[in-house]
Amino acid sequence: MNDQFKNEIEESLLKDRLFGFYNKYKLLLISISMIILIILLSFPTYEEYKIRKNSKILEKYSEAILFLDSKDQSKGINYLTELLKSPNEKIKIISATKLLDIYLQQKKFADSLNVINTVLEDKTISDDSKKLFKIKKVLLKFDNISENELLELLEPSKTNVNFQRISLLLLLDFYSMKNQTDKKKEIEIKLKELQ
Repeated sequence: MNDQFKNEIEESLLKDRLFGFYNKYKLLLISISMIILIILLSFPTYEEYKIRKNSKILEKYSEAILFLDSKDQSKGINYLTELLKSPNEKIKIISATKLLDIYLQQKKFADSLNVINTVLEDKTISDDSKKLFKIKKVLLKFDNISENELLELLEPSKTNVNFQRISLLLLLDFYSMKNQTDKKKEIEIKLKELQ
């Protein structure tokens, strides 16, 4: 009986403490609960917002492609140029690639270089994508490029193995074209080391 009485007192004290804690921190507990609820509900809303934003960007890209296939190519080119400023990196890359294709078919090499430079100056584009555009720039300027600019663009010692191999092959062609046999032999040795 004594133990039962003790248990009832302890339960009563515990209820009083919990009730006191609740009364003291009621506003804080409700605020924290509301914040957690808002965060949980806003996450899907934010994801939906991102999906809609990306779908609008993709819709604009689709319109650009349709205009390119129609008689109003200049409107398609303008859309693609606008998409180079898009927040979506993939859209920037495919827009730049499409613009390069168009300008190269039209033999507008200065416009092609402007597109490449726009991509290279963009800080949001990944390094691997920039390396591909650097290689495109080298290929576009290959006949008139200086050795320093070539080395600066290709960075043969700073790249991963795949890019390093391509960079060394381009350097090998460059030195062959310029009849620089000593440098050509150095590059051949480096290529053999990569294998």
